[in-house]
Amino acid sequence: MRNTLAVALALQLGIPSLAVAQLVETPYSFTLPENWRNVSDPDVVAYESNDKRQQLTVSEYVLRKSVSQTELRHVLERLLDARRKAELELANGDATVGDPSYIVEPSVIKAEFWGSRQSSRFHSVTIVWATANRIVSWRFETTDIGVLRDTVSLVKATIRVN
Repeated sequence: MRNTLAVALALQLGIPSLAVAQLVETPYSFTLPENWRNVSDPDVVAYESNDKRQQLTVSEYVLRKSVSQTELRHVLERLLDARRKAELELANGDATVGDPSYIVEPSVIKAEFWGSRQSSRFHSVTIVWATANRIVSWRFETTDIGVLRDTVSLVKATIRVN
């Protein structure tokens, strides 16, 4: 399952079924469950579970200059609005995309929204962390909502953005 929106927008521990195996470090870091592999290519940073039931696409945007939290919130809202509209358009009316939720902290604004497609039982979660100088997005896709919730919880609990 390849995330076709990755270019357009360039998830608490204690889950016994997930063994932590892979720490990904760049200017941001997060932990994936074991049995995931890097399937990135030159244009897309992506990971998938070995059983190919889940995929994660990561997008990073470095801002040209540091911005205030007010400006950052405005940029983030516009970005998520465009992303959600694109998902609805690509699904040709077969998708449900939830409203984003936001958590504002002193050094980061965190946002996420969930989506699904009725005909394919496809589920997605997009998580975005925005700091004064970068925005990082994690987009999870799967047809197994239970596994998706576990994976998203693990990754969200381990995300760090510098």
